[in-house]
Amino acid sequence: MMEEQVQSYQPEEVPAEIQKWNWGAFFLNWIWGIAHGVWISLLCFIPVVNLGVAIYLGLKGNELAWKAKAWESVEHFLHKQRQWSKWGIIIFCVSIALSIISAIVGTVLIGGLIGGVMGDVNDLNQEIQNFEDIQQDLNDMEQEFNQETDGFDSDFDSDFDSDSEF
Repeated sequence: MMEEQVQSYQPEEVPAEIQKWNWGAFFLNWIWGIAHGVWISLLCFIPVVNLGVAIYLGLKGNELAWKAKAWESVEHFLHKQRQWSKWGIIIFCVSIALSIISAIVGTVLIGGLIGGVMGDVNDLNQEIQNFEDIQQDLNDMEQEFNQETDGFDSDFDSDFDSDSEF
């Protein structure tokens, strides 16, 4: 009976092959950290600190994950980290695409709302202008009427003077 030999690594020993950038730890920081028992990743929930933690996990994630638990082999470890990296990059790209789409849709919707409101404001301004024009026309008509009736009032008053008899 032949036994399969598996090279066992102590968690403290960090092979040179895994000391490289980890995109999965960078993009999926807290999720990756929980899955690998790297609890420092939970600092990503703290504003301002989160970007620094993500960069730290990208730089040191492989080392932290390697030390956090026992792995079958370096190849097994690298295979799992490649899967995390692939999904991290996919989720990042999808989120960027959705952000761009939502920015475009938001701009169109807000532009339509502003255009609609501005159209309503323009309509209201036009109605106010129409009202002012009508008011001016009424004032002009009143002045014309007053000018035409000025002589009438004096004639009417002279006809009914108190000195005249009926």
